[in-house]
Amino acid sequence: MTTPKISVIIPNYNRAAMIGRAVQSALSQIREGGEIIVVDDGSTDGTQQALAIFRDHITYVRVSNGGAGKARNRGLALARNPLEARAEVS
Repeated sequence: MTTPKISVIIPNYNRAAMIGRAVQSALSQIREGGEIIVVDDGSTDGTQQALAIFRDHITYVRVSNGGAGKARNRGLALARNPLEARAEVS
C-alpha cells in the first residue's frame, strides 16, 4: 500500500509568534509528494517575515482579510494533491 500524498493547509491571521511552530510540526510529519500551504489572511504582525525561513519548503500566499473559511478555501484551490473519499473497512 502506498502512502497517500497530502496537502496541509494552514490558515493564519496575526499569529506570527506561533506560525513557525505549526509549520515545523507539519514539515516533520509530511512525506514525499506532500505539500504545506500557508494562507496569510491579511496579517499585520510580521507573519510574512516569520515564515521567511520556510519559503523553500512551503507555499505561501497572502490574501485580504476575509476569515478562516475563505483562507482555507483559497488553500484548497491551490492544493495539488487530490481529495479522496475513503471508506472505512471493518
